[in-house]
Amino acid sequence: MAHGSLDRADFSGPPARSMCTGPDGYWSVADLESGSWLVTAVASKDPRSPAELQEFVAPRAEPLPRGIAVTRLFRRLDPRDYSLTDGIDIGLAVGSETDHPIAGRLVGAFEPQRFGYQITVQPFRPPHTGRGTMNVSSADPSFAFSAVPAGDGSFSFGALKPDPYDSLQVEVFALEGPDDARCRSYFTQFLKLDTSAGPLELPLPAAAPVRLQLRAADGEVLPAGQRTFEILAGAGTAWNHSATWYRDEDTLVDMCCEGSYAARATVGPVTTPEVTFSVAKGSEVADVVLAFPPCPRIKLRLVDQHGRPLEKLAMQIRPPATLHRPTPEPVATVTCIDGAVELEHVYAGNYDVEFLPEQGRAFSRTLDLKPDAGTITIDVP
Repeated sequence: MAHGSLDRADFSGPPARSMCTGPDGYWSVADLESGSWLVTAVASKDPRSPAELQEFVAPRAEPLPRGIAVTRLFRRLDPRDYSLTDGIDIGLAVGSETDHPIAGRLVGAFEPQRFGYQITVQPFRPPHTGRGTMNVSSADPSFAFSAVPAGDGSFSFGALKPDPYDSLQVEVFALEGPDDARCRSYFTQFLKLDTSAGPLELPLPAAAPVRLQLRAADGEVLPAGQRTFEILAGAGTAWNHSATWYRDEDTLVDMCCEGSYAARATVGPVTTPEVTFSVAKGSEVADVVLAFPPCPRIKLRLVDQHGRPLEKLAMQIRPPATLHRPTPEPVATVTCIDGAVELEHVYAGNYDVEFLPEQGRAFSRTLDLKPDAGTITIDVP
């Protein structure tokens, strides 16, 4: 598909892939090329041949016959994900009937030439309690019912009977823009499902790509370690698009809804100052530079618990472990000679330091490293 909505013209020829499930409902489609794909699943309450089921694959103006159910998935495959496996259990409402069908329209910034869309009904599962256990999950993650809108933004879930506590998820995929922003969902909105007032109208905000770029002070290098990028949505920004990413690269590209934002990045103990920016409808890529402050050289004198300068030994300096990086890489490896240590490109902060003496066993200590630290006493085993 070259667009993100249903078009009957796309169904004029034979499908690129087709299969029937086994008795257990298992299905698999392999070796798909990169790009946009529409996956359509058709089920019948009564026995039908594959050719008969194919008749219900294409979108139609009239309602589906009783006993027929259709679910559609939109997927955008990234050529960089060379070994991607996407496990999906598809829900099909075979035999379901309702007087209040789930139907509506995506309105606002609906742009199927730029974005792909998928609307999903998450079935409610009541909490279960038992002696000594409690399950408070309300949505069954094993399956869901999905639809892809038509070119005018309209969608329908046919005869699927909604539960008052079901939720509706709208997922939007970028089809153009920088390579790093394509091929993935860039925002998702969960809505309380209420069909009592008739067809739903789901407003979509405008969006544009944003590129966050780390920059070191003049003449210096960026600190080593995992990069943590944060984008914080301002008050009133559509869909409250705030998120955190963990990367090894110095650049992050994301799609942001129309509104105002602040961004910052953290590497090890140092965080850049917040930078504010805005995203307007129809805007091009917004380049946001996150600059690290100058990093002064740190000179230390290390002595043992008896006041004697440490003998020659190697030191590996790591930022503290985090949930997302339990074993961080060293930001510096230096040699201490007669208690003297000099550090370059290491920002002030707390570090886990591993001492590796030429003789004896290694040991670790947590040190507060800063330019004015002066003499630090190390409890040597």
